[in-house]
Amino acid sequence: MKITVVTIGHRLPDWANEACEDYLKRFPPDWKVEVKALKAEPREGKPVAAIMAAEAARMEAAMDKGVRRVILDERGTRLTSVQLAERTEAWLHDGRDVVLVIGGADGIDPQLKQTADEAIRLSDMTLPHALARVLLLEQLYRAWSLRNNHPYHRAGSTVAVCFGHPRLGWPHEPAAFLLIEPLVVPGLAKPAPPPVAGPAGRTPRAAAARPGRGRRIPRSRGAGRGP
Repeated sequence: MKITVVTIGHRLPDWANEACEDYLKRFPPDWKVEVKALKAEPREGKPVAAIMAAEAARMEAAMDKGVRRVILDERGTRLTSVQLAERTEAWLHDGRDVVLVIGGADGIDPQLKQTADEAIRLSDMTLPHALARVLLLEQLYRAWSLRNNHPYHRAGSTVAVCFGHPRLGWPHEPAAFLLIEPLVVPGLAKPAPPPVAGPAGRTPRAAAARPGRGRRIPRSRGAGRGP
């Protein structure tokens, strides 16, 4: 899957450029993310509607045909990081490349909004343009790390519960883990298997510890002594 961030504003502070480049370098080839930064429309006393329409035309030209259009809008769907990771899973199964659209200082033209497949919001707060771009790339990388059980995201059992983990032998299918939320997997460690019941409900070790047995079964490490 290819994700393209189409955004108005090609000049960012150095700190924002460095942060964006850092995250862009982290994505693997099969989850390519790129940014198309377009020049903002000169204001020069123009009405806001004319500025937004001109910037919308530039964004339209920068988007490939047949892609899934996702706009960033203050009225869009509020998502947690885990929900965004689940959303990217749906994008992957949709089969289309994805374009994420960040508007200019005045927002996104209403007509361009109408062509979107969906709208999401980054925050309930108003963010500077440079920070919004960095935050979006960071959250996309976090979504990738959640889907691939990468240690970048450190939320305890969230990764294992939602997306599985190779050490636990679970497949990478989110729907398979929606009903096992109470399971606690500290540090993604595999939980110890329950003891196997022996005669009269005793564990094999406990049964072996009773007198009269001709052979003693070796005790496993960490097991308690039987009665």
